[in-house]
Amino acid sequence: MSGAQVTDRKCGDCGLCCKVWDYSIFNKPAGVWCQHYAAFKGCTIYESRPLPCRAFRCTWLLNGEFGEEWRPDRAGFFMWSQAVPTGSRLVVEVDADRPSSWRREPYLTALRAIARRSEDRHVEVFVRVGKRFQMLFPEGMVDLGDYRPLAIESGYRQTPAGMTPFARYVEHNGEAIVGTE
Repeated sequence: MSGAQVTDRKCGDCGLCCKVWDYSIFNKPAGVWCQHYAAFKGCTIYESRPLPCRAFRCTWLLNGEFGEEWRPDRAGFFMWSQAVPTGSRLVVEVDADRPSSWRREPYLTALRAIARRSEDRHVEVFVRVGKRFQMLFPEGMVDLGDYRPLAIESGYRQTPAGMTPFARYVEHNGEAIVGTE
């Protein structure tokens, strides 16, 4: 994920973020279309949309490495990223009506490759379907349960079976509350 900037892509009639996320500003729960979204047209208030909508740019809009098959309405999910103290985080937000869409190819192989960690590259890849939050590793998934706005610790631990992935929510006092060790 080198982050090649793309300037010519536009949301257009995609709008999957208008369905997947909850927008309290519109009193819109997650999983239902926003009242301002029109099928085959997109956001009907795009030019005057509120700041939370205006500020969001999905990874497909920003990263030219992801081809047209990654366009959110075609893929069944959208992605966004953020910096975290240990590197970066890529969140895959999946349309709950198509919960397995991200597991299809070429998506799963590419997401697993992004999740490969090295000494000089650390990307956490999360998959959220509804409220369920999981961390993807090349070897599999770690289920974190329902999303919580807490710090997440993740990595690999040496076990008798070899290096095993782990992820867990961490309370502010450092105590693990959910996840695997």
